[in-house]
Amino acid sequence: MGKRIIHKKTILLLLPILLLYGVFIGGGLLGVLFESLGYIPSLGLNNLTLEHYLDIFLDRRFIESLFFSLYIALASALISTILGVLIAYRLMITTNRLWRYMTDRVLQIGLILPYLYVVFLTMLFLGKTGFISRIFLNFSWISSLEDFPRFVFDPYGFGIILVYVLKGTPFIALFVLNIMSSISTTYHQVATTLGATESDILRKIYLPLAANTISWTSAILFTYDLGAFEVPYLLGTNKAVTLSSWLYSLYLNPHISEIPASMAMNILLLTIGALSVMIYRWVIKSILMGGR
Repeated sequence: MGKRIIHKKTILLLLPILLLYGVFIGGGLLGVLFESLGYIPSLGLNNLTLEHYLDIFLDRRFIESLFFSLYIALASALISTILGVLIAYRLMITTNRLWRYMTDRVLQIGLILPYLYVVFLTMLFLGKTGFISRIFLNFSWISSLEDFPRFVFDPYGFGIILVYVLKGTPFIALFVLNIMSSISTTYHQVATTLGATESDILRKIYLPLAANTISWTSAILFTYDLGAFEVPYLLGTNKAVTLSSWLYSLYLNPHISEIPASMAMNILLLTIGALSVMIYRWVIKSILMGGR
């Protein structure tokens, strides 16, 4: 009974801000929906139509951008999740206080470092004329700077994925470390006594118990990587463009005739993103739970 009262009080306290966000966000989404259907009275467009959605689905560029966006988000979120979980587990079981302190500080710096700074550092170190390429050239490991592999501005999005991984791994690691540290050490001690390896303990004890936190944090990363535009816009190419950076380009160079189509793309990105995130989280949690 007491929990229900506390729950109702929490809802009442959050109600004003929820209503405020509901009006602004809901109203904005409703406006975008009507514009995507071609209803923009200020521009003399007063008829509702699905023509813009049909044109988008028939546009090969949209399909290619959609799959490229999903590929970037999926690859970066999965790599960040795997690395983050491994780092968190290693930090939890280590007895070296100095190593744990240093790693924890590096993760905190990586978490608060802005994305644009990471983009700049990636270009500075991994660009064709970057720091690492010049080291390779000085040691005669490559004959010219053009022989250095293209890690940024490449059609496969390696630079974009790298930036997302560098930012996403600390996010996953710190959250997972917090939840793993709250799990009773008795499980670890009993499993060790019975001869279980660290790999077995991680897979069969900690991953299932932390599955909810891991799947949610990973889904948050997936959502952000799918919808963010600044990193793909700065490190992408004209041949492989994410939907978010394409929409940003349309925003920078608006054309009245393309407004309904761009709004339709926004709605589709939101809808497809929401569905893919739910599927992604369900799959990740099922894997962590051992198929259950």
